[in-house]
Formats: sequence, structure tokens, C-alpha cells
Amino acid sequence: MIRRYLLILIALCPVIAGAYPITSYLEMVKVSSVSNSWKSLTLDNSYSNPVVACTYNLTSGANAEGSVRVQVLGSTILVRVQRPLNGAVSASDVYCTVSEAGSYTSPIKYEAYTIDSTQTNSNGNWGIPKTINVTGSKVQNYTNPVVTGQVMSFNDPNFVTFWSSACNKNNPATNAAICVGKHTGESDITTEYTETLGYFIAEQAEYTLANAHVKIALGADTVRGAVTPTPAPPYNYTLPRSYSYATATLSAMDGGDGGWAVLYGSNPISTSISLAIDEDTVRNTERNHTTEQVAYWVMEPIQHPELSLKKTIATIYDPINLTSNPKSIPGAVLEYTLLGENSGDGPADNNSIVLTDLVPANTKLCVADIANCKAPYFTNGAQNSGLSLASTTYSNDNGATYTFTATPDAEGANTLVTNFKTAMSGSFLPQTGATAPSFTVKFRVILD
Repeated sequence: MIRRYLLILIALCPVIAGAYPITSYLEMVKVSSVSNSWKSLTLDNSYSNPVVACTYNLTSGANAEGSVRVQVLGSTILVRVQRPLNGAVSASDVYCTVSEAGSYTSPIKYEAYTIDSTQTNSNGNWGIPKTINVTGSKVQNYTNPVVTGQVMSFNDPNFVTFWSSACNKNNPATNAAICVGKHTGESDITTEYTETLGYFIAEQAEYTLANAHVKIALGADTVRGAVTPTPAPPYNYTLPRSYSYATATLSAMDGGDGGWAVLYGSNPISTSISLAIDEDTVRNTERNHTTEQVAYWVMEPIQHPELSLKKTIATIYDPINLTSNPKSIPGAVLEYTLLGENSGDGPADNNSIVLTDLVPANTKLCVADIANCKAPYFTNGAQNSGLSLASTTYSNDNGATYTFTATPDAEGANTLVTNFKTAMSGSFLPQTGATAPSFTVKFRVILD
């Protein structure tokens, strides 16, 4: 006896998770409630030579300024938020882009490297000789390069942050001129610590992959300070769709006091990216800042369901033993169970789940609840599927059409039904815990 079934689905609805791999060598991650204490990044990929760029989410200008510090210890990447001279900071989200060092042409055109920086810029000293010209080190050429980066070591215990330019303080990097460096804002430099810089050079574009949308861009010269400017923050760059992950880096340095980019507000990333430029308050308490350009990466996962369907059979009644250890003899009632599960990270599209099956040979399908017969019925699993049974239709022409009216006989069955179809309403939910959402569709037949 051959038994077949068909599961039809279309599915794509994104949801945010902690870390999301874009490729096997690139991912973006959100870390919640980061403050002065170190937290390790929980990543999906493994890296032998990681390059990291991170951004702090300043939820309000009433909170103290803070910049992300990173250190790589073996296979562990640690992040914390540091206020210059180590004052208290408010715990908030930190977003990071992490890549294996190297040059990549597809699916995203970019390269990522680390380099040691021995000199440091600060207030009133933005000399380009203190930065590193990496133009000759890049492998690819770029029409519109976007440079982001991070200080990836923790040798300066007070405060230091990344910046880049076109080897000219006031101009963003170009294909012909890319300089990267570090600065301490308005803080006095008593020691120039050697630090490892991580930097990304990418072609400006929106990239659509099978599993993610990624937009990389250099924004307009419109992002101002985190406190007291007019108009007040945030300063938004409009995005072509809704995104869930973002990292941002100040590009060039128009302000003489120094600064760094932060994500700003309680919901800084959706159909726009909300930004501000923050400053340290070592010399004074003002955190106003002239307009700057900000380079950014944003990413939205395209997550997929992973659906499975298992079919089992049990004899539940026979005319001799009744329901006590029944056997598959003529007149017996057999119950088939179709168990559907979604173990993926994305839901199926609304109203997209349809099951079809054929009636086994030498049986007749139960189409009404009479005696031991029961029409096909639906049950949600221990982890709710989000589905319900919308309709059951019948075919008497081997599945060519499903318009047959199945009238039950005295036992509740119909001998003419060859196939049946059950359509679900709702969206099959994704797995978010230890147990996958599931449902069952059961149908009964009577053996001839």
C-alpha cells in the first residue's frame, strides 16, 4: 500500500535574535545591557582573526556619554561601554559587526583588517601623521567606499575611540585616500598607548542575500551632538526597508573637540537609523557638536521555516476486540496521524499550510463523527503552532478536483472519496525555545 502526502508552504517573516550570521565569515550581533563590565559576544561563526566594529545605543542625552571598548582574548571577544576617565554609564544595547579578516567580493564587496596604531589624536591635535594611511593595503577598488572601525584592544585604561578620514581631517575616506586612527577627544594625552585598530572598507550598496538584507552607506553631513543642539537628536538616515541590526562610525572629523557616533533613542533602528555624535565631558560638560557624516552597516535577517511532516498509523477499533488491543481486520478503524513541526527560525506565511493525502486502498474514509468514525480533525501541539483548521474538502477523482460532497453512510464513512485536503488558517510559528511548535491532523478509515 502506498501512502502519500503533500505539504505546501511559502514563508518569510524576519525576527531579531542575538547574533545572526550573514555568511560563514561575517555576522552582526546585539548585546543587551552592556555597561562598565566586560561582556563576551556569543557568536554563530568561529573566527581565527576577527575584525570587530561596535556601536553603543545612547537611549537619552540625559545619560552619560559612553563609547564601546573591545578586546580579543584568544577565541573570546569582549565588549564594554566606557565613559572617559571611567565614570558610570547607563547599561544599554551594543551592536557589533564581526568578520574574519580578509578581502571579499561576493555576496558583499568589502575587506576587513587589523593594524597597530602607535599615535593618538586629541583635542587641538588632529594631525594626519598620527593616523595610518592604509590606502595601499587595500586589495579592491571602490566607487563609494564606506569605512567603519573600532579600537580592538584595551591598553589605554581611560578612553580611546576610532576615527577615519581621507587623510584630511574634514573629508571622509575615498578610494584614493584612506587613513585610520584613534583619538581621546578632549582628554589630555599623557601616554600614547599602542592599540589594535579593526577597520572595514566596503562598497556602498544595499545587498540582498538569501538570508539577509544588508545596507552599507555613508550618510549625509547632518548628524549633530547628543545634547543641546538645535534641532535636538536623533538625526535620522532613512532606510529602504525595516532593519534590526546596525553599527555606525563617525567619518572624518569636522568638530575640533572630537566625538564618536552612537545609535540614539529607545528604538534607533527600524525604517531609519537614528544617530547622534557624542563627546566626552572631561574638559567641560557640553556635548554639542557640529554636523558630521556617519558611515553605517544595517542588516535585516531573512529567516526561514524548517517544516517537517511525519505520518503514523494506529488501529483503534475492530469488531471483535473492540478497543482492547484491536487488530487490522475487516471492519477495523485505523487512525492516521500527520504531525507537522516548524523547527526553523522563521514563520510560514499566513494561510499557506495545506495538507493533502489519498485514501488508502481497500478502505473508506470517515467523513462524519458517527460511532468509531471521526471526520479529519486538527489539534495543536504542546507548543502552539499558531494554526487552526480552516477547511476540509474531498475529491472523488484522485485529486483532480476537491469539490465532491462526501455524504456519510451509516458508519460515518464514504466509499467514493479518493483524496482529501485540509487547509490551515494562520501563520505557522517559528521555534523560539526547546520545543518546536507543532500540530496534528488525524483522519480515520474503515478497512473493507
